[in-house]
Amino acid sequence: MFVVFKKIGFLYLLLLSTFTHAETVVTITTPLGSFDIQMLEDDAPITVENFLGYINRGDYDGTFIHRSIPGFIIQGGGYAYDPPTNRAPHISTQPAIVNEFGVSNTRGTVAMAKLSGNPNSATSEWFVNLANNSGNLDNQNGGFTVFGRIIGDGMDVVDAIAAQPIRDFGGAYSDTPTRNYNGTINANIFITLDNISVAVPSDFDGDGTVDETDTDDDNDGEPDETDAFPFDAEETSDFDGDNTGDNADTDDDNDGVADDDDSFPFDATEWTDSDSDGTGDNADEDNATAATAYLITTSNSANFTVLHIINSSAAPQRFTGSLYNSDGELLGSASTELNGNAIASQGRVLLTATDLESLFGIEAWSGPAMLEVSGTAEFDLMSKLTSPSGLVSNTNCVRLSRVHNVEGFDSANMTFVRFINTGTSTITSITANLIDTDGQSVGESSVELIANLLPKQAVWLNRDDLADKFGAQWNGVASMKIQAEGDALKLLNLNFVNGETFFNFSCFESSTSGYVYLMTNSDSANISETHIINTSDQSIDVLGTLYAGTGENLGVAQTSLQTGLIAPDDRIILTATDLELLTGADAWTGPALVAIQSTDTFELMTRLTSPSGLISNTNCVRQSDVHNLEGFDSSILTFVRFINQGTEVITNVTGRLYDIDGEELGSSTILLDTLQPFEATWLNRNQLGELFGVTWNGEATLVVTADSETSLRLLNLNLVNDETFFNFSCYEGSQGS
Repeated sequence: MFVVFKKIGFLYLLLLSTFTHAETVVTITTPLGSFDIQMLEDDAPITVENFLGYINRGDYDGTFIHRSIPGFIIQGGGYAYDPPTNRAPHISTQPAIVNEFGVSNTRGTVAMAKLSGNPNSATSEWFVNLANNSGNLDNQNGGFTVFGRIIGDGMDVVDAIAAQPIRDFGGAYSDTPTRNYNGTINANIFITLDNISVAVPSDFDGDGTVDETDTDDDNDGEPDETDAFPFDAEETSDFDGDNTGDNADTDDDNDGVADDDDSFPFDATEWTDSDSDGTGDNADEDNATAATAYLITTSNSANFTVLHIINSSAAPQRFTGSLYNSDGELLGSASTELNGNAIASQGRVLLTATDLESLFGIEAWSGPAMLEVSGTAEFDLMSKLTSPSGLVSNTNCVRLSRVHNVEGFDSANMTFVRFINTGTSTITSITANLIDTDGQSVGESSVELIANLLPKQAVWLNRDDLADKFGAQWNGVASMKIQAEGDALKLLNLNFVNGETFFNFSCFESSTSGYVYLMTNSDSANISETHIINTSDQSIDVLGTLYAGTGENLGVAQTSLQTGLIAPDDRIILTATDLELLTGADAWTGPALVAIQSTDTFELMTRLTSPSGLISNTNCVRQSDVHNLEGFDSSILTFVRFINQGTEVITNVTGRLYDIDGEELGSSTILLDTLQPFEATWLNRNQLGELFGVTWNGEATLVVTADSETSLRLLNLNLVNDETFFNFSCYEGSQGS
């Protein structure tokens, strides 16, 4: 509520000339009488000078006692009457001053008001203690600074003011003392400050020149008119306007990077110069990196996307983005800022569709969008897609030319493949072959799927669409080989399950790595099915060696995993029972590791079926960090599997844990003393919390090092509803532009 006032009265200032630091007495005259305040210059010199400064400038003209709490305080110095508008706005204030608490808030003392939770926030408002408030005001918010004391019979007048009826006019005037109030607001109802006189003028720096005429009140060599802190000899400037002087300010440009770590401490747009060429990384094209979020659902979708942009570099950085709808149209402005200040190393930005609408100043788009993100150093993009059931899957990894999980017509799951043109030129005549589990072509060969895919455009084709184009149906899981010019075409291979949940099958291992990292045993309620696909032009023989979680070799090593040879584009599908028979191994305990060898290239996809029937993709890993350690505010339990895929012992497996702000949780911690050759072991969120001695909320990043880390691999899984594993080891990393 804002109250309209009639004219209240006038404030007069009388200064008596003197040039000493004698005790200054301020006399305040009100309609109920006058009271004297003795200034306590020795106890609170800055505060006294601040109070007298408001008087000297005439800032208190027209002010009145706007607050009265009987038995506690009366308060003024804040609001003055404005005749042209009949309103009482807050008076203009100077920069807040440093707290100088020292004298106790006993009855009759005068102290400065300030903001809650900010000791150094006092400006113009002051109050008189009506009682001994030391037990309260001395012990909160750094203590309230007493700078004066009522002397003589002044408390009789103060008590008379406090005894006046209190009216609630709303807002700051909810406890306003009034006199002769009959229901009509006019100038005569308020306790105005009709006259203020100062018995001794102040000389803050003791140079013999009173402050009213002193052009350098703190005698620091900086004239008052250009001195942001004219009564603080230690400070002269405040670059970022945060009321903390530059000498004391640890972040002068207020960009979130401490001056000690900031290569450009007075430039809020820059903080790092990685190549030391004098140009900050944000403006230096030499340092630009980029990555793409391929599937951002609209804010109207039942599936809810949260994109995580993780600063995986050692330096703070900022991010910009360009957003495109499914037709390739730019939404909003290109290179829009995605975060305000710098994002600390290992910190992250979380963005939803609603956030992007606000950042880009756009309405909700139709269908999934693509976000191209640019940074100034390394970063990762992880996308978490929540379905209406509450299941959360990982959608941000793509393939270039092949997908291996096109479900057949004997499956209740509907496969979708998204064709995404990340380039700036139209991709023409995208053709493909579809190959079933026996290596046979499905329908016609070299079928044109898309005639023209415009720059930044993305198109869905589902299983039924593909059957129409190839002119045939199939059973089992098929592969699709794509032919298109250049590497701008990206493929996102998703399964749509139960009419609501997307599972990403775009990530899998290959002959470059040569491992199946999670093969459940034949007694497990979760059933692993590994697909080994021959991606070469030659028939191949595939050999496998099975290792228990302890690293022990199970059965016969380098056993042939098929009868005869695997033809080009053909696949073999192996379960735990198959591996027991092929290697002669007994049923093992816990997940196993399978090392695969062949004479040519192949790819490895593992489908893990949970007791609920949901099928997820588990065979992709990271080398040094994972970004989806669910916090203790989540019902989902995160597991990280530490895998030694080499022949040498890995020692001193050490972790650092970071929350979403990049703050380190606990300290560097030994997670595993040793990891034997081919050994693999689990650590879940609760165990990691115990090792680091912390708990956290939200997703955390785990960065792992070891004495010999080239063979160390990390598998980041979420266990949902105690039965379904979702793999979060796959995500996009930025590349130099």
